[in-house]
Amino acid sequence: MNNLTKFLLIVLIFFCFYSCKDKETPIGELEEISIDLKNNSNTYNEEDWLTVTERLNNVENELEKYKPEYTDKELEKIGYLKGVCAAYLFKQNLKTTSRQIHDAIIMLKGSLNGVFETVKEDSTYWNL
Repeated sequence: MNNLTKFLLIVLIFFCFYSCKDKETPIGELEEISIDLKNNSNTYNEEDWLTVTERLNNVENELEKYKPEYTDKELEKIGYLKGVCAAYLFKQNLKTTSRQIHDAIIMLKGSLNGVFETVKEDSTYWNL
């Protein structure tokens, strides 16, 4: 066999293995995401969370393709893994929301102080 034939054979074998997705593939991917969230979510930045969300959306699309083929036991496992991922996403959303509320309260406090000090300093303008 010449080099071109060997190369084409290797490429063909690669594509055969790559395209051999089955109904277990998205479950495995979901399991990988849940393990990654458990081990690393405390160090995620905003970009990491966007990546996880995108990965979960892709897995969800794959799961839908095979949904009629899943057994009750597989569906239960999928539900469990989705629940694990949802818990970590909820925790992150709660942190983000809490921080936004905290920042808004601090800004409101500053705004009110600015208004009160301005009124106090220039009470003649306000006819007080």
